Amino acid sequence: MGTAPTRHQRTHHRRKPIPASTSSSVKNVLTLDRVGRSTAHLVSLLDEFRQRDVAFRFLEQGIDTTTAEGRMVYRMLAAVAEFQRDLIVANTNEGLAAARARGRKGGRRPKLTEQQAELAQQLYDAREKTVQEIADLFTVPRSTIYGYLNKSDQPSGA
Repeated sequence: MGTAPTRHQRTHHRRKPIPASTSSSVKNVLTLDRVGRSTAHLVSLLDEFRQRDVAFRFLEQGIDTTTAEGRMVYRMLAAVAEFQRDLIVANTNEGLAAARARGRKGGRRPKLTEQQAELAQQLYDAREKTVQEIADLFTVPRSTIYGYLNKSDQPSGA
């Protein structure tokens, strides 16, 4: 089971890229929040630039990734970002488990009740109505009806 893309991954293509630099360059930035939207985003960007041999100086915070102390602070930021991600995942899973314990089920509500689904199956099996007519009867699209029909009873190519 894969994980959903992060907000950064979904919106990454919309951001203007930071201009490419010559090797071993240093970018002076006023504050950390000017580079990334979140700690995790900042860490991923700084990793990307570190691979391209670009360092950063954050003037207000006094962080300079060209020094050992600056890299240490940066690594601490990375650890905090990882911790934040882990907390969010754990809290989300706990919330989902608590909702399940209260009888809540995630996902979209079914379009048809069990009785309607059984009736749709009976009409289809008896060949009394076409799938389109069954869909019109319940005011749902044909694809919804196909989702409720037993797959073994459908003719091939449907």
